[in-house]
Amino acid sequence: MKYKFRAYNKETGKMILLDPLQWPLRVLDEEENWKVMMFTGLLDRHGKDIYEGDILKWKCSHGAISGGGKVKLHKVTIEWGHLTSAHGYSLTIHKGGEKYAVEKSYWNKEDREIIGNIYENPELIKA
Repeated sequence: MKYKFRAYNKETGKMILLDPLQWPLRVLDEEENWKVMMFTGLLDRHGKDIYEGDILKWKCSHGAISGGGKVKLHKVTIEWGHLTSAHGYSLTIHKGGEKYAVEKSYWNKEDREIIGNIYENPELIKA
């Protein structure tokens, strides 16, 4: 996996891609106005890089998640270190104020699409 980063500036409301060789990531991550996010190594159905904090539209037909094996769309976020995950990140369903981690065996590239991120589009996860 190629290490890629982006950062959101809370003061300006801008998201930028970072080159780890040119930007002091550790300093930015500790800075109040910046939130640094790492590329997960995953792509969405359009081939776009998925980063920590992205909000995805995810289609799932797993019975325990969608209720009886019906195909259902969920809005999910990518979170590092949240819940249990062998790769350090999880696909997290937000449902009624609760969070549920999804096992990686249910992930399918064709079933996920980036629709925003938690910094620029927080209203998407609440809707």
